[in-house]
Amino acid sequence: MSLLHIVCQNCDGINRVQSETLKQDPRCNACKHLLFINSPLKLTAKNFKAHLSNSDIPVVVFFWNNTCMHYKNMDAAYALVTSNMEPWIRMAKINTEQEQSLAINNKISMSPTLILFRKGYEVSRKTEQMNAGDIMKWITSYI
Repeated sequence: MSLLHIVCQNCDGINRVQSETLKQDPRCNACKHLLFINSPLKLTAKNFKAHLSNSDIPVVVFFWNNTCMHYKNMDAAYALVTSNMEPWIRMAKINTEQEQSLAINNKISMSPTLILFRKGYEVSRKTEQMNAGDIMKWITSYI
């Protein structure tokens, strides 16, 4: 039995959760919101560091923008992966048009870009269109 730090999608509070109870719909101690809602977390400059640095589970971030012609196909695949991989992986998204500082700080030169973070550090990056199976295979090869 191990305790994991999980950051709330709603209030960004840090919660301690038993790893064995992750699939039992754990709730935030502060705001009582579900910690996992099977939908990618919207990251912004305000909450980016809190989620990546304070989470004991890996965080996969999908950097996207509306001008990318592959975005819609990749978005559907990413949503499917989210429903399959959470709560063992936190899935998140960043709109690079709205969060330009995050795109610059993370050296995003292409869209779509996926980055897998662990404990706030980049572990792997993909800058190509992928289907759900390829995304899951890529993630599982690093966890």
